[in-house]
Amino acid sequence: MLDRFYRPRTKIIGGPGCGKTTKLLKVLRNEFSGGLKHDQVAMVAFARATVFHLRDRCKDELNFSEDQQESIKTIHSYCMDKLKDWDVFTSSHKREFKKKIKIDPENWKKINTTLDDTEDKEEFAVWTEGEDKKLGLILQLIGLARHNMSGDLKGLINYYNLNQSHGFDKIREDEITRYYHLYTKFKDQNNLIDFEDMLHKALHPDIIFPSYKILMVDEVQDLSKLEWKVIAKLAKKSEEFYMAGDDDQAIYHWKGCDIRIFQKWPCVKKIILPHTHRLPKKIYTLARRVVKNIETRLGNDYECSLAKEKEEGVLDTITSMDEIENKIKVGANMIMCARSANKWHPFVRYLKDRGLVWKQKGSDMHGKKFVSSVSDKVIKTIKDWRLLQQGGGLEGKAVQNLISHFKENLITRGKKGALTDTNLCPEAFKNPDNKFTFQELQKKYHVLADIHKDWFDVCKFTSDRVKTHKKPNALYDSADDYNNYLKMAYDLDPTFTKTDILISTIHGIKGMERDIVVMNTIWTWPSWKNYLAGTPQQIDEELRVAYVAVTRAKHELYLYEPMKAVKTENYFPFGDL
Repeated sequence: MLDRFYRPRTKIIGGPGCGKTTKLLKVLRNEFSGGLKHDQVAMVAFARATVFHLRDRCKDELNFSEDQQESIKTIHSYCMDKLKDWDVFTSSHKREFKKKIKIDPENWKKINTTLDDTEDKEEFAVWTEGEDKKLGLILQLIGLARHNMSGDLKGLINYYNLNQSHGFDKIREDEITRYYHLYTKFKDQNNLIDFEDMLHKALHPDIIFPSYKILMVDEVQDLSKLEWKVIAKLAKKSEEFYMAGDDDQAIYHWKGCDIRIFQKWPCVKKIILPHTHRLPKKIYTLARRVVKNIETRLGNDYECSLAKEKEEGVLDTITSMDEIENKIKVGANMIMCARSANKWHPFVRYLKDRGLVWKQKGSDMHGKKFVSSVSDKVIKTIKDWRLLQQGGGLEGKAVQNLISHFKENLITRGKKGALTDTNLCPEAFKNPDNKFTFQELQKKYHVLADIHKDWFDVCKFTSDRVKTHKKPNALYDSADDYNNYLKMAYDLDPTFTKTDILISTIHGIKGMERDIVVMNTIWTWPSWKNYLAGTPQQIDEELRVAYVAVTRAKHELYLYEPMKAVKTENYFPFGDL
């Protein structure tokens, strides 16, 4: 699988904040000054966040144009560019598939397929046990098996028999076989490819990648066996190959990542970056204590930079969020993270009760975007109302959206549906050149609202995080509770943008940094079992997860130790390392 050792291959190894990306850009700058052209370079990364970061850096430091920035892609985008004959299996397709598996597959073609046109057509569907129950677990198993190069049903069953972790012991072999066939049939019938299909198809001999002078791949420690196969195919047609990564931050073994490939890949040159420009002394010392316990590593040791050597930083253990309430405020630059998704829920509730805006990310395999607690749609609706108050005009679509959020009795009885329905609305609303002031809406279009009132007296927003019979543990007690939160957030910050707090699992904030990090130190089962009595590989993985969490902090790190919910939970033993 390793590409032949007959061309220059260079490993760039650096710890958190050591400047792996800076080193890659320095190489590029030197090559460009020597005559290298932009289309002779391929820059690839695993995660979208890494790609966006690379694009921004190349724009600011190397003057990349928009087209040149677009050439920096995820490994999956490179593959998708070569697979134009297929459509992506999106969340809409996922919902349709879940409906159809309840009926005879022979009747599938008789049922109309309804898809949501507003969803990102390049965003792959993600399967989770929490959302999709046993079906999600089975589809997760299929994805993991394929990342480990077990492509057909026989390989899948063999992988299942060898891997009874991740809850796979809850499913039976006959269930796997049934859903594998149904899933394959649905994709074939609709000409769809999923995340793993795209990578497998890109390996076909008929798919030909361009030749490059230089191939650069960032965050290589996160690649699975399947993704490494694609990189190897790209590398064979590249004169020089730079791979940047940190095996101490390899935390995706659960999705097929095999760090041994990076560790063993042959190279003529290995560059270890010597200084971290992120970690102050106290946090650096803790990070080194963690990493020294990892058994299998390349040994990429580093020191604090001169500036960070002079900064002590803050490292503290807390048992209540109230101990740092003066830090959690409008304008905060912060990460709140936990080993498992249910352990960051207290962070969310704490912020919600205080009217602070946050962005959160779940435990998705393929890295969905961070989503704000105040959606773009809510913000736009509020801005539109304020624009009307200032005497401005709105396009028809904006008017429809605003009216759809009006409270009861603010539109003439029986007229709201006709105004908001695309098929029934006035023809004037359909012309984007038309602008409608409040006076015109009041005079011609049945609006009864008082323009002098604030948005929270006029609008009522809905959320899918309101408690229902099926969602008794949802965040908001009611729609009123959600709207009260929006008003609290608005009163603290009318822009909803001044606070930068990210909430996620540790996996979700990998590659990021903030001034302050609050880490829930509870390790739930089976993560705690893996650390306490797992294989050497499992123990290393848990140490790496802890290492990634503590090394996100630029200035302050708070190790949060709340009360344990059950006996199988335990605090990660930082003090014993």
